[in-house]
Amino acid sequence: MRELVTIKRVVPNIKSDRPAETRDFFVDLLDFEVAMDRGWVISVASPTNPSDQVTIIGNDDPAAPGISVEVAKRRRGPLRRGGAGARDRLCPA
Repeated sequence: MRELVTIKRVVPNIKSDRPAETRDFFVDLLDFEVAMDRGWVISVASPTNPSDQVTIIGNDDPAAPGISVEVAKRRRGPLRRGGAGARDRLCPA
């Protein structure tokens, strides 16, 4: 029987040609707080549930658009990316 993966959080990564303005949208309109700001990558988080986040990527990083998935520690082997055509699917190694 395959062990189930426990998902702790899922964070969308969005691409923006204007990351500072995109940050301001989340902060001013939705009351998110800036969790990290490196200029080219900015993470904003909900003040009431900090695991609710959005990452804004302002360069050509292939992580955007995409998602980041945090999983709980597994007892058996590591995860690896799926095969061809499954770039964002994680599979047991």
